[in-house]
Amino acid sequence: MDHDAKKIEVVQVNDGRKPLFFGEGGDVHPRIREKMMKILFNAELFPTLDENSVKEIGKLRKEFHVFPLTDLDLQRPMLTGGKRT
Repeated sequence: MDHDAKKIEVVQVNDGRKPLFFGEGGDVHPRIREKMMKILFNAELFPTLDENSVKEIGKLRKEFHVFPLTDLDLQRPMLTGGKRT
């Protein structure tokens, strides 16, 4: 990755295995995190999503429904295992 040039070099492989990713996760802009929270903590449907995406959002919503958040702008749950945060 070239952060200065804002470019990522990728190489296509054809061995049929899942890709390996090294390093840490990238930075996520706070507005993206806000939108993620709003998606998780409401029942809005997105007709443009495919079936697998709808299922994954459903799974995440089910996992995070145990957190009684009162202010999505300030509170950020973090699921670490089971129902522990």
